Amino acid sequence: MPVAPNRRPIADAGPPQRAREGDNVVLDGTGSTDPDGTIVSFRWTPRVDNEVTVILENAETATPSFTVPDLEEDTTFVFDLVVVDDQGASSADAAEVFVTTYDDM
Repeated sequence: MPVAPNRRPIADAGPPQRAREGDNVVLDGTGSTDPDGTIVSFRWTPRVDNEVTVILENAETATPSFTVPDLEEDTTFVFDLVVVDDQGASSADAAEVFVTTYDDM
């Protein structure tokens, strides 16, 4: 009897978020699924598209977090999520966090 091929998991990094300086932001990859197995790992990586970087806490979980640093101007942070299933297949998605500085209040 032939074995069905493994189907890739589906990474879901959640909808775009809005935040302000000093906020604690929680990314949400809990919507990620695997149609024929189990997701065994999550890996979040911040993109370094600007001069400000953030440190993710618990970047190997579905829900890592970070505190928004002080910024000179409004900034969009992008975080790449890669999920891997129990057979080694992977999928990626990205989350955006738009941060407004207090100067914009």
